[in-house]
Amino acid sequence: PHPDFFYDRCYPARLECTTGYSAESYWHTIYPWLASDLTFPGALVFMGLMAYLLARAWSDSLRGDNPFALGFLAQILLMFYYIPCNNVRLQFAEEIITFWGLLVLWLGTRKG
Repeated sequence: PHPDFFYDRCYPARLECTTGYSAESYWHTIYPWLASDLTFPGALVFMGLMAYLLARAWSDSLRGDNPFALGFLAQILLMFYYIPCNNVRLQFAEEIITFWGLLVLWLGTRKG
């Protein structure tokens, strides 16, 4: 397929074609990007999972027995903070590696 095959079908790009609201010049919330990748119901499930992980990381951070919990808590708090702006935690390779890497390290060393 053409390099823009998937991008042209994402919701922000389709919105740009319909309304002229630029997909790249203006910030869209995280939701149309998630819906483009996961469908609308999938975006709801994903955000529910992220909320659950936020609660678990917060709880583990308060106990102080897993340093990876605090690192992941910082990552997921930033993700929730930027929801109205964009998908900054999962947008760039460095962010993706940090986010998912800390999640795997935290879950792999989590007690109970």
